[in-house]
Amino acid sequence: MGSREILELFINEENYEVDIETMIEIAFAKYKEIKKHSVKYNSYDFVPQNLIKLYYSSDNNRSDFSRIMKNFKKRYIEQESKLEGVHTVEEIDGLGVVYDYIRSDDWKMCPNIYILMMINLKLYSLTPYPEAGGKLRNANCILEGSGINAYPYNQISAAITELYPVFDQLLKRGEALNANASVDTEDMIIDYIDACLRLKCHLIEIHPFPDGNGRTTRALVNLLFKVAGLPPVYVRSTERKKYLKAMNKAIVEKDYSLINKFYYYKICDSILQLDVNERIKKDIKLRKLTK
Repeated sequence: MGSREILELFINEENYEVDIETMIEIAFAKYKEIKKHSVKYNSYDFVPQNLIKLYYSSDNNRSDFSRIMKNFKKRYIEQESKLEGVHTVEEIDGLGVVYDYIRSDDWKMCPNIYILMMINLKLYSLTPYPEAGGKLRNANCILEGSGINAYPYNQISAAITELYPVFDQLLKRGEALNANASVDTEDMIIDYIDACLRLKCHLIEIHPFPDGNGRTTRALVNLLFKVAGLPPVYVRSTERKKYLKAMNKAIVEKDYSLINKFYYYKICDSILQLDVNERIKKDIKLRKLTK
């Protein structure tokens, strides 16, 4: 049974057929109801992956990603900053610069793992000491919440270099998936998401920079999501404990199940808030105009 058939059952006990765009709107409306009434996600563990696959396979119905990235910057930059306890205007606006960079094609001038350095540089570009951005850590540190040591500072450069082929392969996979999004490739998008998250967790373990590692690696994942045609993801400050628990489990135990599940739901949140809700508002306006 494919994602559409499964979600037909999720939408309604009767197995009925509707056009793909209507199905997406109905399915995400149901998802919104689940979250609104605080139903435990465990009862619906099959839902987020299949919602993502359904949305992803409907290539002709996905909205303009420039608009989605613009909405993301407008609505969620502050949430990303709050997550890390950042309140300075310079760093909040700097994160906006990061997403302007991702939204544009400028990042293609550095299409390799060292784009991580550029993202960190952009993050601190508006601070009083912008030259501090993009510089690798020069002292050892312990990862927050895990109690384990990050990579020794003198091994950071070599560790990042080893990830060059991993990032390169992800870029190629993402571009190929976006160019051929369909029912036939919908299962591959989940594997791609999982691979992006493994890279993210590894980079957090390396902890390349003195500061801004979380925001930098989340931005890198959002760049990889953009390449594949997925919306950017944000993490609310109220989700900090859940997020850190999932990250620590991945880094310490090499168990990625919690961080994968966390991101599946966050991707669904972004699809709903940045795309589907906007479509519904547009449809309502059109109906009012045609009355």
